[in-house]
Amino acid sequence: MTAKNYLNQYTIKDIANISVGRDLVESAFSKKKTATHKYPVYSNSVENKGLYGFYDFEEYPGSSLTIVGRGVGLGTAFPRKESFGAIGRLLVLSPKNNKFDVRYLAEYINNKLVIFNESGGIPQLPGESLAKYKVELPSLPEQKAIVDLLATWDEAIEKTERLIQAKEKRFKWLMRKLISEPQNAQKGVKWKRAKLGEIGEISSAGVDKTINEKEVPVRLVNYLDVYRRNFIYSSDLNHQVTAPKEKAKKCSVRQGDVFFTPSSETRHDIGHSAVVMEDMPDVVYSYHIVRLRLHESFDLRYRAYAFKSEDFFRQAQKAADGSGQRYVISQSGFRKIEILFPPFEIQQQISDILFTAQQEIDLLKQVVEKYKVQKRGLMQKMLTGEWRIKPETSKL
Repeated sequence: MTAKNYLNQYTIKDIANISVGRDLVESAFSKKKTATHKYPVYSNSVENKGLYGFYDFEEYPGSSLTIVGRGVGLGTAFPRKESFGAIGRLLVLSPKNNKFDVRYLAEYINNKLVIFNESGGIPQLPGESLAKYKVELPSLPEQKAIVDLLATWDEAIEKTERLIQAKEKRFKWLMRKLISEPQNAQKGVKWKRAKLGEIGEISSAGVDKTINEKEVPVRLVNYLDVYRRNFIYSSDLNHQVTAPKEKAKKCSVRQGDVFFTPSSETRHDIGHSAVVMEDMPDVVYSYHIVRLRLHESFDLRYRAYAFKSEDFFRQAQKAADGSGQRYVISQSGFRKIEILFPPFEIQQQISDILFTAQQEIDLLKQVVEKYKVQKRGLMQKMLTGEWRIKPETSKL
C-alpha cells in the first residue's frame, strides 16, 4: 500500500485549535514546584523543554502540544500530557475531532515540517501562519503505534539528557564556587570589583541585515550566535550582509570581544554572552547585540564565564527596563553592571576547570544528537509511508 492510499493531508487549522501564550501571571507564579504551584509554565525555549516555572492554576489542558513561536528553536514542538501554562508568544495546539496523537504530531513537526522564520530580526512564527502549514497523517491507531515503537530511542535520549542535566548542575556549582563565591574557593587571592564601563568600552547600534551592492560585503554576528554559544569562531558565521565602509570599521569584531544579548521577552532571561575567539576582519556585529571591548587583562576563555555568574545575571535583570513582551538593557545599564575578577593566572586556572567540565557536557550532547539523527531517519521512513506499522502488533 502506498503512502497516498493511507495518509490524509490536512492544514494544521483543520486538525488543531491554536492558542498563543500570554504575559506571565506573576501573582500566580513560582520558579519552584510546590504543593500549590504544581502546573508547569512553558516559554519560548528549547532548554529543559521550555520549562520556566509553575502556576497555581490550570491555563491549558493536557493532551496538547506547544510550539516555539519566537527566538531560538523556532518551530520546535513538545507534547504536553498534563495541564500547563504558556507565556511569551508560545503557540499551543489542541486536537480537533481526535485527529492526531500529540506525540505523533510533535514528531512530525520536528522531523518533517519545514518552519520558516517570518522576521528579519528575532525569529518568529505567528499562529495564523502556522495554521496554513500542511501535514500528512495516518490513522490515529497507527500514529500511536509509531510513537510507541520510537519509545526505545526516546528512552536512550532521555537517559543521556538526565546525565547532561546532572553534569550541568555540577557545572553551575563550579561556576558558583569559582566565580560567584570566589572568596570561598580562592582564599588569600585578591579579587577586583569593577563596572563594565571601567574595564572596557560598551558599543551597540550595529549593522542591519540588508544587502546593498554599493556597500562592503561582510558577515554578521547576530543575536542567535551569541545566545547559543560560549565561544564564537569564524567558521560559525555564515550570514552575509553589507555595510558602509565606516560602519563596518566601527562595528568590527576582534579576538576577545564579548557580545551580549541586551533584550528578552522575560526579565529572567536576559544578558547572555559569548566571546570571540579569533580576529575576524570581514565580520561585523548586528544591531540586536551589544559589544564589550575590554582593556583590562582577561584570559580569553575566562571571558566566556566571567559574565555568566549568578551575580551578573541578577544585576542584568535589575538593569532591564520594560514590561509585557520586551525587556531591554541600555548601554548605560550595561556600563554600571559590576563583576569580580581575579589575577590573570587564577583566571587561567578557573577557565581550565570550567572548560573541561563544559567539554564533558558537549560530548554527551553529541551522543544525544546521534540518537536523534537515528530516530529522525526511522521517523522519516514512517512519515513518508515507505515503512508501515501494524497498530495491533506494533511491528514493522
